[in-house]
Amino acid sequence: MIKFPDSLPMDSILLVINKIKGTNEPSNKEFAEAIWNIVGYAANQTIPEDKTIIGEVQDLNLEDFAAILEQAITMKDSPEVTKLPWANILKIGLKLLISIFL
Repeated sequence: MIKFPDSLPMDSILLVINKIKGTNEPSNKEFAEAIWNIVGYAANQTIPEDKTIIGEVQDLNLEDFAAILEQAITMKDSPEVTKLPWANILKIGLKLLISIFL
């Protein structure tokens, strides 16, 4: 089994931010792989070992999603990066991943 990423996937985050902002147009496969890495990291940050998994998660629009990913980049060397809303990132990331196939 492949484990969730345990370090911030910087290349994936930058690729997704640039696609959302329209400054880069990666292939669908490259975009899906980037989202997959972000979703995996977000899952690693949010899925508890010993309690109910799903609670209330707010929706984010794509601009907010990109802004939070930009925050992650600026906080990459800080333990505070774990305090970002990774459950929201997971939810939006999964929606983006699914939309590639529809």
